[in-house]
Amino acid sequence: MADINSLPILDGKHNTDLSNCALTSFPTGLYISTGPVADKITSISLANNELKSLAGKFFIFYKGLEELDLAGNLLEKLPFEASLLCNLKIINLARNKLDAFPEELTEIQSIQNINLEGNQIKDIPTEALNKLPCLSSVNLKDNLINKDNPPVTDLSAEEVAAYFKKKIEDIRQKITSKSQTSPDPSLVSTTSSSRSLFVLRPTTEE
Repeated sequence: MADINSLPILDGKHNTDLSNCALTSFPTGLYISTGPVADKITSISLANNELKSLAGKFFIFYKGLEELDLAGNLLEKLPFEASLLCNLKIINLARNKLDAFPEELTEIQSIQNINLEGNQIKDIPTEALNKLPCLSSVNLKDNLINKDNPPVTDLSAEEVAAYFKKKIEDIRQKITSKSQTSPDPSLVSTTSSSRSLFVLRPTTEE
């Protein structure tokens, strides 16, 4: 385990590395020590700690972040203020305790890469993701995605949205054709431990 007191917290490129420090919360003293250059810090790693949450202040204070690594923590959700990171391009939330896709990320127009591998996410906000102009990849491997989701890679956002639109239409048809007193078991059990990976890519213009 790294000793937080011996770390070169801020390097010449304005990157802050606090990974593997057994942190249970973000050190408040860093708001003071990094204050003079807070808006110039573009990358922070808090990977492999024991964080259960991050205060909204963190996302406001480090508003210039382009890359944020929060992998290997105990996070269950992100605060609303995470949506204010208007320069964020890459976020790693792999191996946390998220049971829902962080809706805050769908508000960040600059986002390019989202890693949510190894969480407990069940549903994907495909419509919202489809509207993000810079998004190129979303890793959802090893989540609790609906068992009917395709175990596919290299799909454009439009293709993913089209797939789920078709699935919704299929479910509606099943509901109308089945008796209300005899539900289809496939409609009752909607989740499983199936592993899915989506890699979204921009649609190539003809």
